[in-house]
Amino acid sequence: MHTTNQITFSDTPACVLNDVFDMPMPGDFVEVTDSMDAQAPTGSFGVILGYKNNSKDEYDICFNPIRAPWGGKVTDTVITAAGGSTYPLVQSGLLKPSSLVMIKEFLTKSPYIHPVKCVVKVWTINLCDYERTDSRKTYIARHAY
Repeated sequence: MHTTNQITFSDTPACVLNDVFDMPMPGDFVEVTDSMDAQAPTGSFGVILGYKNNSKDEYDICFNPIRAPWGGKVTDTVITAAGGSTYPLVQSGLLKPSSLVMIKEFLTKSPYIHPVKCVVKVWTINLCDYERTDSRKTYIARHAY
């Protein structure tokens, strides 16, 4: 596996997410291989949202998150993110495996800001294929008031 290190804030050991599963899981990262969207251009990264170790057929993915998506503690179970743009209802079949594994480090949100890093698997996605599925339109139609 190819490993890429991001700039780190400390030498503390990183937690490992999704070290057993051969399918995309919340906490994994997704690299865009093709996109027409300026908010999630080719080469950008997103994080799969949801509950740790809870596989689904569809995921929400937040691209270009700005704070730690896995919370401030290793025991946090919810993967949530802020910043960037979120793509709803991404079919897990659109996420293709890659051999890339990265160490990602973010600052947590307040009240106690501190760095948290995790080793994450990276999947790839072609966002042009996603747009052809009309998943975003379906999501908007479901949530229109």
